[in-house]
Amino acid sequence: MSEELLDIVIGGRSVRENLAAAVEGGFLIHHEDGTWEPLPDQPSTWLYKPLRQGPPCQLLISFFSYAYNYSAVPYGCQNCYKVKVVPRTLRQTYALIKIMDQIPCSSKCGPEMLSQHNSDLYGGFFYTFHLDEARDIYKLVRQAVNETPSLGADVPVKIKRGCTLFEVHCGPSDHYTFLPELPELERYLQSRFRPAAKSATPRPSKAKLMMQWIDLAFRIGDETYLDFTGGRRRFPKTVEYQ
Repeated sequence: MSEELLDIVIGGRSVRENLAAAVEGGFLIHHEDGTWEPLPDQPSTWLYKPLRQGPPCQLLISFFSYAYNYSAVPYGCQNCYKVKVVPRTLRQTYALIKIMDQIPCSSKCGPEMLSQHNSDLYGGFFYTFHLDEARDIYKLVRQAVNETPSLGADVPVKIKRGCTLFEVHCGPSDHYTFLPELPELERYLQSRFRPAAKSATPRPSKAKLMMQWIDLAFRIGDETYLDFTGGRRRFPKTVEYQ
């Protein structure tokens, strides 16, 4: 595989220039052996259910996005579809954990209010590798949500394609196009990719995640966090005066 692939222009600059800019900006590390390494992942507030090995998201998002200057969707993302549930409270989000155990695919749920790319407070995602598969999983998820007392038919469930950040930067997902050079380019980039070093902060346990979820729910005024504290408030209410 030729290094000339790095001269392909994406986002107004060559891939080589895009990667150099990412290194200069402190987003990537370029090692002496010619490999690139992203920064360590930050501790996540998501609860994951890994099941099947899918596209390597760290490679696609934390490396290819910089190589393409956020101006093209990686070819490796073209068949990524997700069934998304949009719970409105911590109580509803916690109810999703049981549904995750029932659905035969990888999934995650948790607070979304920390994301800069959407305005949903909470989210649950079920990952699939094809639109037809997503439609099959949608039926299972929709039924499970409808039949769960704390959720119900008014909780939105939808199918989306790939990561929201790509729609933000590259436009509507039903209009994605892929340069014919991308498959070969991505094989070459993958051969020069070094996974990020493991974060010094280990992934939190489920109990610690729940404490984080409770704190975030309190901060946005979601009183359903009291379900998980035995009715004890995170902090006492302040005195009010007429």
